[in-house]
Amino acid sequence: GTPVPISLIQHSQGQAQPNISLIPGYIAQLGSKVTIQCSAQGQSKRFYLHKAEDKRNLQIAVTNEDRKNFSINKMNWEHGGSFYCSYTEPSQFFTSSEASDRVELFVLDPKLSKPNITLAHTQWVVRGGNATINCQSQLWAAKFLFEKTGKQMPLQVIEINGTMGTFFMKDANLEDGGNYSCRYSAKEKPFIISEPSDLVTIKITGMRTNFAHILPSPMPSISFHPSPMPQLGENITIQCSVNNSYKAWYLYKDDGKKELQSVEASSSDAVFLIKNVSEADGGSYYCNYRPQSGFHHVVLMVISLLWALFLWTDPNLYIPTISMSPSNLVAFGEQVTIRCETGKEAMMFYLHKDGDPSLNWTMETELYHGTLSIHNVSWDNKGSYSCSYVAEKRPKALSLQSDPTELLISGKVSDLAI
Repeated sequence: GTPVPISLIQHSQGQAQPNISLIPGYIAQLGSKVTIQCSAQGQSKRFYLHKAEDKRNLQIAVTNEDRKNFSINKMNWEHGGSFYCSYTEPSQFFTSSEASDRVELFVLDPKLSKPNITLAHTQWVVRGGNATINCQSQLWAAKFLFEKTGKQMPLQVIEINGTMGTFFMKDANLEDGGNYSCRYSAKEKPFIISEPSDLVTIKITGMRTNFAHILPSPMPSISFHPSPMPQLGENITIQCSVNNSYKAWYLYKDDGKKELQSVEASSSDAVFLIKNVSEADGGSYYCNYRPQSGFHHVVLMVISLLWALFLWTDPNLYIPTISMSPSNLVAFGEQVTIRCETGKEAMMFYLHKDGDPSLNWTMETELYHGTLSIHNVSWDNKGSYSCSYVAEKRPKALSLQSDPTELLISGKVSDLAI
């Protein structure tokens, strides 16, 4: 037969490693469109898209720009897999760059049973401590994905044992508090993924203490009233509660070296008042108490999940803007990304939903914007959203909320849950 010409391409370690990303995300529905974007510094490149399960170059494209989009116009079961890309320069078409990191693309199968997610110990995790989250599937699993609300990429799974996947959180900090879920793929079809499990919540407490082992007394709870985000000059109360009666309560802040207030009360709760809130009042608060027996039991106050810091609202900060992508009208079951932008450097962005004061999501934060993606949109997600941020150079000052934007859900009447 006629010989087929081949090109021998050598790998160069002198060229920058390209980047690869999936748009809109790493989980796609059947029939949807997915874009795989490869990028590298400089212009005029020939990009190669590879799939680990297929040794051939999946697609090749030449561009005068520093990036190239490869599209899968209609997802089917075979499109899932592990992708990476490389490139060659115009003057060195036989010398390839290093391969990019790999990204995994999964196809959603609503027929797979949802996994069960559990916490190995308690939902309360001391700052600097460890936590373990387990995910249980009915089928023998090839992969487990742990997801945190507000994060766009899954968390790393450390151990897989048949139908159980385990995620270890080490040296926990305040940002680790939040809602977690998990998914799995069956062993015979590793890139076909299940719906997410129900949510579990991790709540981060204050600093470690050497006294917490003294007595096996219950850990109290804390709450701020009317809100953990007062404006300067307002009054705020901090309530500490536990399921028992105690003689004395103590309020501490930040490192706990100085007692702020104490209350003598033979009851299950205590209320501390902070008048005329100032910048100096911002920080992390916790309580301890003295039991009826007279022993001083030091228990770090459990800080509320999303408001680990008592933040004061500064109306002088730049008010952010909020937007939704691809639009404010999203089909049931699709994905929407909510973006919060500011002209100032931000340390943290928060997303709020009108009518639900308990819903304050932490957004994935970059310097001038924060994003949060809602996968598999449901009717419960419909509503009005706004956002705020904490300034980079003033970590206890919170901006006013943006103007609201409305998320609308479209779908057939037959889809409605009766």
